[in-house]
Amino acid sequence: MAGAVSGLLAALSLPPFSLWFLAPVALLPGAVGVLSARNPVVAVRAGLLFGLVYWGVVLHWLPGTLLSLGPSFVLPGAMLLLILIGTGGVQFLALHALSVDRGWSPILALPAVWGGTDFVFANAGPLAFPWAPLGLSLAAVPRLASMAEVGGVIGLTVWMTAVSGILVVAVRSRRRDRGRAWIRPALLAAVVLAGPASWGIQRAGNLRLHMLPPVALVQLDLSIQELRDPRLRDAAAEERLDRLLAGQGWREGGMPALLAMPEAPFAATWEAGVGEWTRAWVDELGVPILMGAHRDGERRQNAAFLETPSGGTRFIHSKRRLVPGGEWPALAPGRNVEVGELPGLTFGVLICFESAFGAEAAQLRREGAELLVNPTIDAWAGTGWRGTGSAAHAQHRAHL
Repeated sequence: MAGAVSGLLAALSLPPFSLWFLAPVALLPGAVGVLSARNPVVAVRAGLLFGLVYWGVVLHWLPGTLLSLGPSFVLPGAMLLLILIGTGGVQFLALHALSVDRGWSPILALPAVWGGTDFVFANAGPLAFPWAPLGLSLAAVPRLASMAEVGGVIGLTVWMTAVSGILVVAVRSRRRDRGRAWIRPALLAAVVLAGPASWGIQRAGNLRLHMLPPVALVQLDLSIQELRDPRLRDAAAEERLDRLLAGQGWREGGMPALLAMPEAPFAATWEAGVGEWTRAWVDELGVPILMGAHRDGERRQNAAFLETPSGGTRFIHSKRRLVPGGEWPALAPGRNVEVGELPGLTFGVLICFESAFGAEAAQLRREGAELLVNPTIDAWAGTGWRGTGSAAHAQHRAHL
């Protein structure tokens, strides 16, 4: 059961639960149990329980979503879940092999296994799925997560698991020696935890922030039935977006610098009518519109287009990271990193699943993006608008 306990603690440390303080101790029960066992079968069993609980909680929404989308989505989704659960078995087996068979300290073995897993998940080409690394737990406390500037989310995972490894040493020392041998590793864990945290807090306090112009963000509710039927989808999206844009609520406080639409709300492509619809609204409102739409070509792409009052499409971002088994291989991935520019605003786009790739966001920031827009489309999310106001952030992730 130790593996299941670790899986639950690790899952609860991540969004949406965001009990981030569990991250440094999440792997402790499972690791102590596995390293106390001589039989690698015990490690595999604990790892499978870890994977089952961890991914079962993190992806609790996946089975219902796949069933509602249709039978063709069930098999790829089931295969994905089995692979992820199996990864837990591989992780605990590797931990056992490094620590028990090769004599590695848990202080090195835990970061090596979990950091290495995160690296593989993020760099597996079209099969990449960096969905829930342990380092993501610190998203709830950006001041502590400032170390990601140096090592990315993998660096945060390595940090959290290094603390776990030291605590494993402390617990095992306590079990072997009822004296005070455990105090030294416990103090070391506190130092390793506090050091980067202190640097992050200081770094966050020294960041220079500046005001960004207001941006209006649009969300669209489409039922599963409408999403699956192209004719229903286009009619519903056009009616609801027309009604929304014709209203006055989103204009309160002045016209925004950018009106950001959801990810591909229409089944039709940009070339087959979406571009004309967008152009008409830009001409009427006089506001730049960032519009999600599929892009025709030898193979379709999932893209975002910027239509401006001055005329012409000035920015096109094609989604580079496609959901394995869902979008890939049906769609073609984009290849270039694009940054859009408007008066007083430089922005980058990460369409839905792309936001899981920290390196993509970091690259956009290096290219000068001050605003990161993450358009997606959520069934039953509620049609509406959200204004960022004058957001005082050098970077801002706007989840539509």
